[in-house]
Amino acid sequence: MEKLRIIPYRDLAAAPAGDPFTVSINPEKLTFARSVKFNEGDTPTTKRTVTQFQGFDTDTMSFELVIDGTGVASSTEKVADELKKLQDCLYEYDGQIHKPHYLKITWGQDSKFVCHLKSMNIQYTLFKSTGDPLRAKVTLTFLEYTDVKEAEAIYNSNSPT
Repeated sequence: MEKLRIIPYRDLAAAPAGDPFTVSINPEKLTFARSVKFNEGDTPTTKRTVTQFQGFDTDTMSFELVIDGTGVASSTEKVADELKKLQDCLYEYDGQIHKPHYLKITWGQDSKFVCHLKSMNIQYTLFKSTGDPLRAKVTLTFLEYTDVKEAEAIYNSNSPT
């Protein structure tokens, strides 16, 4: 089975900017969310709130990874080393582009999500007797990236007259 991969880029039209992160254990589920923005305002003469369409929020993708250092999974790397690789791929500031990397997340044969990291939460769940972590759950949320020209092509705001 193909493993989920996260590939960092400085420029999406160029080669990757670093080593991709390939998970040792595929996520159990992938969650995608879409939402619509409305401006809500009170009207003094009614008991109702008036809502006005403001646009669309950015799509998100989230999933949970298990980083396992027990040897049960195929990886025998230390949890701290795997987390460092993941953080280097997703989170670190790149001075050449003045922000963290663009990311392409791939899974299956034809599925991909182009994005930026929104949040990364690490929960350590198993430890050696020395206190070193043996397992961690990492919850990741990503914001879809769409460039301005692509967004304008998708959302044509011209109304018929």
